[in-house]
Amino acid sequence: MTATQLSASVLLWKYTAAVTGTGENDAIRLIR
Repeated sequence: MTATQLSASVLLWKYTAAVTGTGENDAIRLIR
């Protein structure tokens, strides 16, 4: 995984967590 892909995954997780409230598990499932 490149640094760009890693950054994108982190941003996606933060965005998903923000949208869903606590949604950590959902974000992790999306990334994996």
